[in-house]
Amino acid sequence: TNISLPQAVATDNCDLNTSIRTELLDPNDVPISTSNVPVGNYKARYIAEDACGNTDTCFVWISVIDPVAPVAVCFRDLVVSLTSDGWAYLCAEQINDGSYDNCTDVGLQIKREDDPSWAFYENQTRQNNCVRFQCRDLGTDVVNLRVWDDADGDGFFGPQNDTNGDGRIDESDFTGDNYSECWTNVRIEDKLPPVLICPPDVSINCLDDYEDLRLTGEAEADGNCANVDAQYSD
Repeated sequence: TNISLPQAVATDNCDLNTSIRTELLDPNDVPISTSNVPVGNYKARYIAEDACGNTDTCFVWISVIDPVAPVAVCFRDLVVSLTSDGWAYLCAEQINDGSYDNCTDVGLQIKREDDPSWAFYENQTRQNNCVRFQCRDLGTDVVNLRVWDDADGDGFFGPQNDTNGDGRIDESDFTGDNYSECWTNVRIEDKLPPVLICPPDVSINCLDDYEDLRLTGEAEADGNCANVDAQYSD
């Protein structure tokens, strides 16, 4: 932002036109420009000087904050296929379609709409920031993406500690960061074919009933998500 320092007033017992100099100081008390000032804490120094060279100084403390939430953008209508172990994982980066913030990078969280917990908070790291699905989730599910900025400049996205003591870390814990959310529909599909195991070769008497599976043996089929009946013909 650009900072316009408020005007100060100085009085003197002799000089009716006391001069006032102003400067903006960074946290190390180094004068900086008032243009394009990043988020942080600063102070303005006012120095009044009369015609005889006498001076007086005062300070104004200034906080530059970022109240603007990031823009959350989700990919729409995703399809996720279960793997051979009957599970599928979807991570926050996979549904993020270019979410951004006006000042900082963004941190991503993901959760299923039917799950109260956010993956990001469960582990406090950006690894394993994923949700998972299984056979019982076949069909359409809703997934929620939350996008945080680092408005407080602490290097973390969102709250990091359970400040209110409710046993979880979420947006109710104090944080200076902003967030926004988007949602997307995810269709969970099982595209793997069943595994078919045929019985071994067998010799039977010509008078035996070749349609009797107790004599011929029976094929077995195993689907990824459910048992499958094996149909046969001769």
